[in-house]
Amino acid sequence: MEVHHHPHVPKKLKEFFLEFLMIFLAVTLGFFAEGFREHQVEKSREKEFMESMVKEMKSDSAQIREVFQDTIRISKMDSLSVLLLSNAHSPNFIKKIYYLNFKYTRTYEGMVFNRNTLTQLKNAGNM
Repeated sequence: MEVHHHPHVPKKLKEFFLEFLMIFLAVTLGFFAEGFREHQVEKSREKEFMESMVKEMKSDSAQIREVFQDTIRISKMDSLSVLLLSNAHSPNFIKKIYYLNFKYTRTYEGMVFNRNTLTQLKNAGNM
């Protein structure tokens, strides 16, 4: 919308004050609106990070349970190493070696913690 002022009519002090007040209010409200919007975005991002961290912790907890199960495997691997170092070679003895080897050494995995969310938080400066 265009406003045409007549060039021969000077503005009064009241008009200058009202224009200043309108511009000041517009800038101030824009500042507050931007602050509110940024707060909402940060709140949303925080919620996403927390959900991601909970998923990673659940995954790590499941992996820890598997590692605790590996302690049983490790004790059986000790039995296997004792059998391998012995000098007896009867057929039953060899069957036991194959059984222990097949059951307890083929699925061993170490613990690897998931740190994706923590790395993301550090890199973004949100830690």
